[in-house]
Amino acid sequence: MGRPYTPRANQGGNCCGHDPQRPRLTLTKPSKTGKGGIPFVLSHLMARLKSYFDNPRQIIPTLDLANGSNRQQRSERREACILMLTVLLKYTDLASLRVGIPTENGFLSLTVDYLIGQTGMAPRRAERALADLKAAGLVTVAQPRKRLPDGTWKGLVAIKAVSRHLFSLFSLGGTLKRERNKANKRQAKKSKTQPLCTESA
Repeated sequence: MGRPYTPRANQGGNCCGHDPQRPRLTLTKPSKTGKGGIPFVLSHLMARLKSYFDNPRQIIPTLDLANGSNRQQRSERREACILMLTVLLKYTDLASLRVGIPTENGFLSLTVDYLIGQTGMAPRRAERALADLKAAGLVTVAQPRKRLPDGTWKGLVAIKAVSRHLFSLFSLGGTLKRERNKANKRQAKKSKTQPLCTESA
């Protein structure tokens, strides 16, 4: 026989802990802002992203319509998308718009599991949000592979990148262009090589 039914108490939210009246739009480990923190354009975009919760169709219509329905995206899904975008922006490298950490040995892409851990969401919920962001054209995810000596292939950490279009939606396109130029110059000076990307990249 199956397990007996046990009623679950719901104090106004739903089973994933979401409360439409009090959405949770902050990471469990918020980004450091100001001096020594993440670049201004990223922190500013994070703050503006929260407006998507109340006005999804006006703010990011492609995300609101990502599931193929003309109905407004459900509130728990909007909350999840904001959290997922926020953590991606937290680790976005301005020079390349890739998500990860530049190191002396190359760019270190962060795993989805690591990013999800800072959202406070269950893995499946966060993965659905990431799928929505991809469908909306706000994030790209590429899965590189490495050939092993025995001829088989091994999947590497997916390369994730944030679209410039997202910044333009919040009137931050010009600010992003200036900040990317500065980031490129800093990296070129540090490595004594050409910048990693150009304004048109």
